[in-house]
Amino acid sequence: EVAVVNMIAPGAAAHNLIFGGELALVSTPGATVAAGGPTKPAVPKNLDELLKYKVSFGEIANDMNLTLLSFQDQVNGDVLGLPFEFKIKILGKDLEIEGITRNQKITNFEMKDQPVADILTGLVRKANPDPSATGPDDLKQKLIWVVGPDPDQADQQVVLVTTRKAAETKKYTLPPVFMPK
Repeated sequence: EVAVVNMIAPGAAAHNLIFGGELALVSTPGATVAAGGPTKPAVPKNLDELLKYKVSFGEIANDMNLTLLSFQDQVNGDVLGLPFEFKIKILGKDLEIEGITRNQKITNFEMKDQPVADILTGLVRKANPDPSATGPDDLKQKLIWVVGPDPDQADQQVVLVTTRKAAETKKYTLPPVFMPK
């Protein structure tokens, strides 16, 4: 009643075969084995959850509209199984009133493993026409983002890039980061 195995294998395989055999002998038949390790966060169910989801994004140099489009595409590609399409819409008319164009330059931007909301804040900070703004809560930070109804489909919520003044006029709720202190 002894098992005998004859085989030919490279010498480096011997210790792996012995270890595998030992595991097979001491394991319980039919037992489930789970491997531990880092787990991915749950897929966001709505836009509010997605804004807290951590991603990384970088841009060497590009126009604001192209950078935001690239970020939108990256988030949609990175967060697999998202039950909705993540959209960022620039409200051009709002920006025009403040003399801001869609082609504001964003250069040397990089954020790693940060919430989507923080990256959006960083992007509008970089594109703000007044570089003397000391933070997102500074009133000189004219360019902001809010969550609001999609201009093309009012039943869907999207990220809107607008101005502080237009958000106040349209009664959008400002994210806390943009609230003046």
